[in-house]
Amino acid sequence: VVGKTVSARAVLVAEALPDGRSERERRIVVVAYERERVGEAEVHVRAVVFDLDGTLYNNSRFPFWLVTSRVTDAFVFSAERKIRKQMKGVDLDNADRFYESFFSHLSDRTRFTPEEASQWYWEVYMEMFPDILHAHYAPNEGVEEIFLHLQKIGVSTGVYSDYPVVKERIEALGLSTEICENYWSAPDLGAFKPAIRPMLEIASAMGVQASEM
Repeated sequence: VVGKTVSARAVLVAEALPDGRSERERRIVVVAYERERVGEAEVHVRAVVFDLDGTLYNNSRFPFWLVTSRVTDAFVFSAERKIRKQMKGVDLDNADRFYESFFSHLSDRTRFTPEEASQWYWEVYMEMFPDILHAHYAPNEGVEEIFLHLQKIGVSTGVYSDYPVVKERIEALGLSTEICENYWSAPDLGAFKPAIRPMLEIASAMGVQASEM
């Protein structure tokens, strides 16, 4: 970093990120550590936003735990996942329009009316989600340390998930919601990832340019 030798600690923290993380994500973590260590390093990253599922914890076998927890709804879980793929990146501008479309699609694929689909989603699925995380999952090693260090050196942090009840799921993993400054769910912003507008809104809310995030 800026001609300096990268510390072993920075490398270890970057390597603690789960498999599949990009070189950019690993470099962000290294730079954050080195910024404090070398003092004068020029760093353009002012905010880091993390995905939740599959990033802060290994979410393998999650569909298995869903189905085994409520076998009678196996078809509904499958339909819901298909709708997510269908709506991926489709920008509906706000939460109301998003959920209207989402529950309409879920109704088309199941026995539910749109109103019943909404009720099932919030009262069954989203209630199960944190319970399953609490029972079967834990954060990836080094997650809390990375968040706390980024905050310490003045890099804003956020978690942005394609599922709601973000804070509840963070707590279900055994993490404090205080480790992170900002939480967003894609449905509340009106579009599943990788829609661009929500990311620009997140950057604005964090007081940074998109290029600094």
